[in-house]
Amino acid sequence: MSRNYDVGTRDMASAAGLILARAIQLKALSYGSAATLQSRTKQFTKYAKLNGVGRLEGVTFKLLQSFGMYLADKVDAEEMEIAYAHNLVSSVNTLMSLVTHWKSVSPTKDCHIPKRCAIRKIPPKGYCPAEFDAAIASLQSKGMLRQAAIARLSRELNLRSKEASLIDAKAALNRIEAGHMEVNHGTKGGRLRVVPVVSNRQIATLKAAAAIQGDGRNLIPPGVSWKSWRECDLRAGREALQVCGIAGYHELRAAWACQRYIELTTFPAPVFGGGVNDRELDRQARLKISAELGHNRADVVSEYIGGCR
Repeated sequence: MSRNYDVGTRDMASAAGLILARAIQLKALSYGSAATLQSRTKQFTKYAKLNGVGRLEGVTFKLLQSFGMYLADKVDAEEMEIAYAHNLVSSVNTLMSLVTHWKSVSPTKDCHIPKRCAIRKIPPKGYCPAEFDAAIASLQSKGMLRQAAIARLSRELNLRSKEASLIDAKAALNRIEAGHMEVNHGTKGGRLRVVPVVSNRQIATLKAAAAIQGDGRNLIPPGVSWKSWRECDLRAGREALQVCGIAGYHELRAAWACQRYIELTTFPAPVFGGGVNDRELDRQARLKISAELGHNRADVVSEYIGGCR
C-alpha cells in the first residue's frame, strides 16, 4: 500500500506540504493559500496520529468528523474561536480533495461547530425559563446530573463550561460579597473575573452544584482530567442539550446576556426586536456585559444579544 499517495515521505505533515506545493505548481493554489493550509492541517495530522492514523490514505470522513467534534468541544468551552475551528476543518477538506475523490465534512452539520456570525440574528434557545427548565429535567432524567449543573451555571451565572466544570461551588457560596462572585479557575487566559450574583435563582444554582459536587473539588468526577471530561461526558451533555433545541453551553451564556441587558436597560435585547434608542445607555450596558462575560470589547456582545439599533 502506498504511503501518503506516493509523495515521497512517510510523515503526514510533510506529505501535506508536498501535496500543497504540487498544487502551487499546477496553479490550483496560490503561495499564500498553500502556506495557510499547511499551517492549519498540522493540527489535524497531530490529531490523526494520536488516533492511530499515520498516513493520508487512512484519513476518512469519520476521522475528520471526529476532529471537528473535538474542535466543537473547544469552541463550546470558549478555548477556540468559531471561525478558526471552521477553517481547520475546511483546510483538511481542501487538502484531501487534492489527492482523492473526497466527500467534504461540514463544520456545522457534521461536527456541530456553531455557524460563523458576528452579530446574533436569532434569539438564544434556553432564554425562556420553562424551555430551559425542561432541558435541565431531560438531562437529569438521563443521569447527567453534573452536566445539568454545568448548564445551569452557564445560564444563570454566565460561566463558561470550563469555568463551571472547575468551580468549587461550596467555596463560591462563601465568597459572594456585595452581589458579586470571583471566578479564577478555567478562565480565559487565567484572568480573574467578577460575576454578578443578584437573584435567588443564582444562589439556588450554586447550592445545587455544591450538592452534586459532594466531597470533590469541583464538578469534574474525581480522577478524571479536564480533557477527558470535555471530550466525553461534557460533550454528551452538549449533545443532550441539542436534542432539546439548545446548541450548547455557550448558547446559554447568550441567554444570560440577553437577560442581563434587560436588567441594565429595562428593554429587551436587540435580538428580540428590542434595544434602546439611547445610544449611550446601550453602549454602557454592552461594556458592562462584555466585562461580566470575561471579554474586553463591547463589540463582542453583539454575538450574544444582537447589534445596535
